[in-house]
Amino acid sequence: MYQERYFRPAYFEALEKIKAVADKHGLRLTEIALRWCQHHSELTAKDGVIIGATSAKQLEENCSDRMPPPGVMDGDTMIRRGYSMILFCATVAIIGVYALGLGQLLPSTRIPFLDALVEDKHYKYLIPLWIPTTTAFVIANWVGWQYYQNS
Repeated sequence: MYQERYFRPAYFEALEKIKAVADKHGLRLTEIALRWCQHHSELTAKDGVIIGATSAKQLEENCSDRMPPPGVMDGDTMIRRGYSMILFCATVAIIGVYALGLGQLLPSTRIPFLDALVEDKHYKYLIPLWIPTTTAFVIANWVGWQYYQNS
């Protein structure tokens, strides 16, 4: 019954590809499976993964496999930082638009920083340059997160 469902050539071909990636990155197949269950399945933070073991060594491996590698942030922290960077970019964009054009058309705001920026002839061009720099930084972090997520 189960052999008809799970013993298909496409599954074994996919397994060979996963083995190649695992060997390349020094991972075990059980490690990949456990991390996939925790980070890519429909599980939420309230759910858990039940692990089993036939030896103490296997139990230790399963417990250590559930932890991300040292120096890697968890998904929630990464998402919060991503939103913070997006908010920062939006703030810089709004200030840049105000400093370069809108501030000339509107009356004084009585906010010393914004009024000085509108009257300035040099530094107001620095603010809009932060936009592409910060955008590139956000994209680089997103690509790095996607690489970690899919490894």
